Amino acid sequence: MFGSWRFIIIQTGIVVAWIAANVVAVLHRWDPYPFILLNLLFSTQAAYAAPLILLSQNR
Repeated sequence: MFGSWRFIIIQTGIVVAWIAANVVAVLHRWDPYPFILLNLLFSTQAAYAAPLILLSQNR
């Protein structure tokens, strides 16, 4: 799931939409330029993905 093309395409679309929404919005920017909240979401996703990837490699 995490390494599939479907996941990568969906993830890319979400990231592009997130950044575009925060760059274009003049008011109500919930995550301005350094995108700290987006970075937190990536860290959380990595924390969940790493054990799953390691478990799937240990057959």
